[in-house]
Amino acid sequence: MPTHHIPSCHEINCLLKDLTDWRIVPMNDLITSSAYYTMLAHCEFPAITTIQSKKDIEYYANPKPDVIHEYFGHAPFLANTEFANFMQRLAKLSLTYSKSEQALLGRLFWFTIEFGLIQTADGLRVYGAGIIPSHYETQRALYDSNVERKEFNVIDILRTPISATKTQNKYYVISSFDELFALSYADLSHDLSCAIQLGSFTQ
Repeated sequence: MPTHHIPSCHEINCLLKDLTDWRIVPMNDLITSSAYYTMLAHCEFPAITTIQSKKDIEYYANPKPDVIHEYFGHAPFLANTEFANFMQRLAKLSLTYSKSEQALLGRLFWFTIEFGLIQTADGLRVYGAGIIPSHYETQRALYDSNVERKEFNVIDILRTPISATKTQNKYYVISSFDELFALSYADLSHDLSCAIQLGSFTQ
């Protein structure tokens, strides 16, 4: 990655081509969950290519992400074969469910790919792309005593509402990336059924 300028979509794609054969597709706005999963299933990552002003650089200043979030949050993971394959498999799996079930599975993407934490031998670390570009979010996720850091539980995640305009009050912690990658091989029907029956947590 260049250090003296924000890379172009073409630069990123040239790097990814040799590593995982994924590519970034520039977007001007957000897309539906179904369209998002479809693109991921074809190794295409939709990326907003505008950049926010300095005062709006934190994630929640604008619910629409920007090029910093996309290129420096998501792109490094697209360069990792295991993680990129996991995203593709999970997207394909999501497309086998109904639109309402896909909406719940969006919470699974949110609390892992976007706002996930991992417990390592060196301590708690962030891996969610929504956290990585933000100093404030990183400090809050790791050290703020006013947020919950919960053990990873698929049913609980499916029951937890999300907001793209408020700071996170809850994070889910995986014990290893193997725990995360296993999701894309699982039959999530039982977890979805339980989550729907129990209903969403109140915020």
